[in-house]
Amino acid sequence: MWKHLACLEDGSTKVEAALVERALLVSSSVPLRALSSAVLNGGPRRVRYIINYQVPKNYRARNPKRTLIRAAQRLGIPVRETAGLMTAANMRNAVVKVFRAEDVEFLLAVTAGVSNAIAIGDAPPRAVGTINVIVIVNANLPYPCLVEAAKTITEGKADAMRLLDVRSPTSRLPAVGTSTDSLVVACTGQGSKIRYAGLATSLGSLLGKATRDLVLQAVERQDGLSWSRSADKKLFERGILLDDLLQRAVTVLRVRSRSTEPDKLKNSVLKLLKHPATSSLMAAALRADDDLLASSSKEAMKLMGEAIARYFSGDEGSKVFQKLALHIRLNTYTEWLLAGLAAGVLASTP
Repeated sequence: MWKHLACLEDGSTKVEAALVERALLVSSSVPLRALSSAVLNGGPRRVRYIINYQVPKNYRARNPKRTLIRAAQRLGIPVRETAGLMTAANMRNAVVKVFRAEDVEFLLAVTAGVSNAIAIGDAPPRAVGTINVIVIVNANLPYPCLVEAAKTITEGKADAMRLLDVRSPTSRLPAVGTSTDSLVVACTGQGSKIRYAGLATSLGSLLGKATRDLVLQAVERQDGLSWSRSADKKLFERGILLDDLLQRAVTVLRVRSRSTEPDKLKNSVLKLLKHPATSSLMAAALRADDDLLASSSKEAMKLMGEAIARYFSGDEGSKVFQKLALHIRLNTYTEWLLAGLAAGVLASTP
C-alpha cells in the first residue's frame, strides 16, 4: 500500500515522500549528500532513500540495525543507499510538507511522540517516544552547511518543546526533546550552492520555523498534546497534584460548607484559573518556578497567594489565606497561587 504525501521536483530531480506499509519512505532520483544520526547508514553519507520505520511500542530488539535492513529489503530498496530511522510513533500521524525560502525549496517530514521527553541532565527515561526529523534541501549544501542546518533544526525542535511546555517526567524540568531523537538532513546537490543555514539566513530562518511548526503538529497528532490543554493537566505534568493540595487546605482550615465538597472546590478553582488576571499570574508563577526556584523567597510566594485571595474575596479571603499559611508548607509560586485561589473560594462561599 503506497500513499503519496509530498513531492519536491525540479527538472530531472525528484524527491518524493510516501507512506509504505509501516514506513515513511523518502526516495530521490539523484544521490543525496546526507548527514544523519540514523541507526542504519548514519553519519556523512550518500543515500537515495530514507526510511522512518514504525516499530511496536514494546520494541526491545538487541540489533535495531538488522530490523532496518530487513525493512529496507521488504520495501525493495538497496540497503547500502538507505538511511534508516525507527520510532514507535504511528506513521499515519506523520507531518510532511514542502517549503520555499526565496529560490530554494526543501521537503520536511516529522514524526513525534514525547512520552519519554527529557531535560538536560536527566537520566534517560525508559518510556518510548521519539522525534524524528527528515529534511531534504533542493540545493548544493557542503557538509559544514549541513551541520549548521542540523543545528537550526534542533533549535526549532527545542522551541516547539518550549511552546508546548513539555516537561521531563523524571525531573519535571522543561524538556528539549526526547532521549532517542533522530535527524537526517540532506541535499540534492543541484542548483544554488549555499554555505550557511543558521537563523540569520533566509533558508535557516524558514527551516527553524518550519521544524517548530511541524513538530507542534506532529506531537498533537500523536499524543494529543497542545498548549490549550487543561490547567489541571499542566499542573500534573509539573508534579503538582491539585486534588491533594485542596484536600490539605480543607483539612487545615477545618471548614465544612458546600464549597469544600471535593469536586465543587476543584471546579471553582479551575474556573478561577481561566480568569484573565489569574491566568496571567499562573503563567508568571510557572515561569518563576522554572527560573527562580532555587533562590525564591518564601515570603514573596506567600504575598502573591494572599494577593490573589484578597483579589477574589477581599479582607475575608486574606484572613482565610493567612490562617492557611500558618499551617501548610508549599514550595513553589504555583502552589501558593493555588492556595490563594482555594482561600478565595472558601472565604466567599457559605
